[in-house]
Amino acid sequence: MPELILEGLEPYQKAVPERLEKFIPDQMDHILKMPPGGNTREWSHEFRHDVESAFWMLLHWVVIFRPVDDKEPPTVPSAFWAIFTTEANRDLLVMKVQGDDETPWVHPDFDLVRELLRDMAAHLNGELQWLSEKDECYEQMKEASYLREVFQRLILNFLFKYKNEPFMRLEKHKENRSVEATIQQSTTLSALEIATRQSTRSLALKRAREEEDQQGAAKRRKNNPTSDDGNDPDYNPGR
Repeated sequence: MPELILEGLEPYQKAVPERLEKFIPDQMDHILKMPPGGNTREWSHEFRHDVESAFWMLLHWVVIFRPVDDKEPPTVPSAFWAIFTTEANRDLLVMKVQGDDETPWVHPDFDLVRELLRDMAAHLNGELQWLSEKDECYEQMKEASYLREVFQRLILNFLFKYKNEPFMRLEKHKENRSVEATIQQSTTLSALEIATRQSTRSLALKRAREEEDQQGAAKRRKNNPTSDDGNDPDYNPGR
């Protein structure tokens, strides 16, 4: 459970003091792994799934964000977008967001938001469904509102920390950032391309055969100079 920074602690304590008592900060990133026997628990939609959806919506908004005055914004990397738009890549995307690489999946003017998304993603490792009594902080993590509390504190800390930064007041362009174009080379030839290649090959073969015939006739004339050219089927002065 994250700890609130000093600026956020006082108003939070006035508004919801019971939460501070219920969720004690531990500054730990809990990674919940599937039990050795596999996931045998029946899945059901819970409140924390709605909370996690807020993370994905925020991530989507940040990825496509384009400042209003940017006429030529950088494109969203196609590789990142492919992971983001594939449901099966949920865990891979969580790891990607947590990483420290410089992939421009965030607009440069909005780059500081990576910090918030990275901190939020750190609490999405694994699945709370796999929580067991052996896990640390089990008592608070089993609460339905646990993930909501985590995200709320992270967001509040971020807002207080960067409240005076220029990016906090950026206006969004009416058009989103576009995804990087991928060039795909087709391995299928069109009918015209096939016909052209066949025609070129046929002409080359014809020329090769004609050259062989000419060389053969010249060789025979050299070996038999007294032959009657009129009786030589390969002799053709007009060729």
